Amino acid sequence: MSFPTMPRARSHHGAGIVLIVGVAMAAAAVSAGSAQAAVTLSATSGPVGGGTAVTVASPGDTAFTFVASGARHTVALGDDGGTYSWGQDVYGQLGNGETVGSTSAPTTIATPAGVTFIAIDAGDDHSVAIGDDGHTYAWGLNTYGQLGDGTTTSRSTPTKVQAPTGVTFTSVAAGEGHTLAIGDDGSVYAWGWNLFGQLGDGTTTNGSIPTKVPTPTDVDVTSIAAGGYHSLATGDDGTTYAWGNNANGQLGDESKVQRLTPTPVKAPDGVSFGSIAAGAYHSLAISLDGTPYGWGFNDDGAVGDGTSGIDRLIPTEALAPTGVSFTLITVDTYTSLAVGDDGNVYVWGYNGGNQLGDGTYVSTSTPTKVATLPDGVVVSVAASPNHATAITTGGATYAWGFNAQGVVGDGTTTTTSEPVEIFLPASAVTAVLFDGVAGTDLLLDSTTGAWTVTTPAGESGRVDVVIEWTLGGIAQTPLTLTSAFTYVTTPAAPAAPTSVRGDGEVTISWLVPSDDGGTSITSYAVEHSLDDGATWVAAPGTDPAITTVIITGLEAGQTVLVRVAAVNSEGQGPWSEVLTTASLDAAAPTPTPTPTPAPTVERPAALAATGGDLAGELAPIGVMLLLVGLVTVAVSARTRRDLGLPIASRPTA
Repeated sequence: MSFPTMPRARSHHGAGIVLIVGVAMAAAAVSAGSAQAAVTLSATSGPVGGGTAVTVASPGDTAFTFVASGARHTVALGDDGGTYSWGQDVYGQLGNGETVGSTSAPTTIATPAGVTFIAIDAGDDHSVAIGDDGHTYAWGLNTYGQLGDGTTTSRSTPTKVQAPTGVTFTSVAAGEGHTLAIGDDGSVYAWGWNLFGQLGDGTTTNGSIPTKVPTPTDVDVTSIAAGGYHSLATGDDGTTYAWGNNANGQLGDESKVQRLTPTPVKAPDGVSFGSIAAGAYHSLAISLDGTPYGWGFNDDGAVGDGTSGIDRLIPTEALAPTGVSFTLITVDTYTSLAVGDDGNVYVWGYNGGNQLGDGTYVSTSTPTKVATLPDGVVVSVAASPNHATAITTGGATYAWGFNAQGVVGDGTTTTTSEPVEIFLPASAVTAVLFDGVAGTDLLLDSTTGAWTVTTPAGESGRVDVVIEWTLGGIAQTPLTLTSAFTYVTTPAAPAAPTSVRGDGEVTISWLVPSDDGGTSITSYAVEHSLDDGATWVAAPGTDPAITTVIITGLEAGQTVLVRVAAVNSEGQGPWSEVLTTASLDAAAPTPTPTPTPAPTVERPAALAATGGDLAGELAPIGVMLLLVGLVTVAVSARTRRDLGLPIASRPTA
């Protein structure tokens, strides 16, 4: 029989791969640390005098979607976009800004402003998460630099990991004192404790910032697992690699030789692993066909092959129940857990802390089904040295095992050998502030679980709404809904109306009032007058998005006066300046054409004196001009003949 090389007091749950989990986000802008990114208001505007009833959903109404366990604490993602934690907190590993000793029910992690965590894992006494902003954050114990922020200072709230320039982490895993991540470049990065070479960089020197692990060239890593003192990674070449402590064969390379750089695991011929998990002294994997394998320390049957007391130096098939394939695995120090395709949780190995959840303290060397959970199949499972947690498709969360630090999360410190349901503690809204002023008449509707509040008086315009609340009686980070409520007065007059004339109509346009951007306007009133303002006629009401009205039925020659006013919940605002416009001018009459008189020709004075007829008097002159023309033509013809030029002949009929 072999024995662990490290004391049991320093144990680890053995995190498996942590994939990015998508979380639906609400449109409302919510501040840091929000447990409820989907909080909305039933009314988004009201009068400046106050008095509007506003309903606020309970901030704590949520269900967990993913869970991870450390040695003495648990972290979870909620379907509301919040992140939660419970258990021991002496190093700030709960991430709520405190070191309170322990908390036996879920509390909110103080996420950075505007950030939602989409992947998370828990090490022994630290936690790590990926934010939807592309950054990775860590908090808790930092003795070895496992937070990756370049220091060895412990943190009680999430602190940004110093990822290499240009690299974004897509998956994270936390070990006892070290952390792993997969970059979007396909490489593995490691930081923190390195006494056994678990950082894989060829040294045993601790590191406080992420350093690339020298995996084989042209191999992209697809999954990772951080154990107590060793690490695992699977590449897209189908090979699983291991490095770090190997005193019990947990590297699976058929030796007990410590490895400072990645070494191939000797999987059975033709077998590739799709999922991997690393404990303190043993490892687990699921092949692509759903078969479980284990290797390493096996004193209590953690390998699952029906034996105990014999370490396995290469992957050995675990004895899954007949007809069951495994889909998820996780390990702690001496215990293994898996989820079957039948939706049940199976456990094997050490059971001294009731972590098998089978109602006994008896260890087992073959997978044994945990008591059936009532809310559907299991979708997430996590194990720690002394307890386990599972989430079902029904949205319920169950936990079981040793509970001295409240790590089970049921609000007690009572150890339980069978699954108990974890309830998110009751939340309570303690104040709703509008632009810093608290509303009044805050009441809980016991039927809906929502809260109502009456708005105070305020200044015109958009304001932030801050919701102060508690979870399990503990004050939480307030939720800030940016520019979520608009105080309205009667709106200002529409600006700069203009007109365009047409055939029997006038098109009137105007600009939205600038006092509040027009967000409170529900319609516009438009009137026109044809009698210089003595009487006004209303145009049809308009949509607030439309700032144009056409006034029709006008007659030529009419002058039109127009005015516009905006309307909101407070009533009608003042009229705009009166716009004077004229339709088409009256058509001018077509003038009657005037005949043009014949020109008058004056007779020469000599003729005029005779009183004779002008035509008769001019006849001799005409005869004389005709004779001159004939002579000219004759001379011209003779000249052309004398010069030898051709003379045009008379055309023949």
